[in-house]
Amino acid sequence: MIKTTLLIVCLLIQSIATFSQSTDALDDANGYKIFKFGDDISKYKEKLDMKSRKSFMKTYIYEGNEKGDLYLTFEYRFWTIELGFDLKNQLNHVVLSRVYDAISDKNHYEQALSAMRRVSSRYERVLGQPSKVIVPEKGVRQVTGNMWLGTKVKMRLTTEYYGVDVGTTIYLSFTKVVGGF
Repeated sequence: MIKTTLLIVCLLIQSIATFSQSTDALDDANGYKIFKFGDDISKYKEKLDMKSRKSFMKTYIYEGNEKGDLYLTFEYRFWTIELGFDLKNQLNHVVLSRVYDAISDKNHYEQALSAMRRVSSRYERVLGQPSKVIVPEKGVRQVTGNMWLGTKVKMRLTTEYYGVDVGTTIYLSFTKVVGGF
């Protein structure tokens, strides 16, 4: 009886340790590839094109690709990288996206969902099971995907379906965690 109880306690501790270790890789990366949270905007200034400006954040499209693989994640190619900077001009958000449009592809939703699942399974090998599964709600925009929550970094991998005649977008976003969830 004592051996069984001890075994159960050890397995519980191991599963808790495994979960925390899995998101450590996300926190250790502190961003995405060359984009590190806290970087000053001046590091990328020559390669940015303004997308939007809000009172709390500026968002830019990144137009450089000096290493050739910034848009590639586990053999899946995204088309756009957006960088978000806070009021102190420090990087706090990275979003990769790819649009599957309804005009050129009638199976856009299935293709985007399949790609999202492939990328998600690769991240699960590195980070463990997602902290949260995002399920679609009724409405015009249907979002489905996974989220991994580290202590410093939150990562979301989602598809957004806008309708059979509009298209589907797959997003991979990394956000600096400020003050917890």
